[in-house]
Amino acid sequence: MNTPTPTPTPTPIDIDAALVRDVDALRENFRHTPDLYREVCALLFFRYGITPTTNKLYQLVKKGSMSAPSQALTAFWQELRDKSRVRIEHPDLPEALAATAGELVASLWSNAQATADQALQAYRQEADAAVQQMRAEVAAAEADKKGSCTPSIT
Repeated sequence: MNTPTPTPTPTPIDIDAALVRDVDALRENFRHTPDLYREVCALLFFRYGITPTTNKLYQLVKKGSMSAPSQALTAFWQELRDKSRVRIEHPDLPEALAATAGELVASLWSNAQATADQALQAYRQEADAAVQQMRAEVAAAEADKKGSCTPSIT
């Protein structure tokens, strides 16, 4: 019985090539240098799971002065921090209580996301196991088919 081969993990060269293609596509849509740097930050961080650095940004974009990627990176992290904060606004609510409530909601959200990620990972493992089982069954059926199609000499 043949065991199915797992899907190959992309190599760093494959990832780099895909990253360069994605940056080239962004160039078409974002002509303004700060906008391009901002989008490449988001691409690296959210799609590829790579923490953007000034050097990496400049290597990919190759546009503007060396201060451009640094400024874009600072703005990217500031925007990410601002968007991840939860603000509870109510006119009669003391500021300290509003800040604490915001932190509580952010913590609840983080816990909910972690739980959802764990459930998704379990689902993916089940799906991968089912796919491997189906591939094994297909391989066995193909092997049986080849065996039954071979003419016997008597």
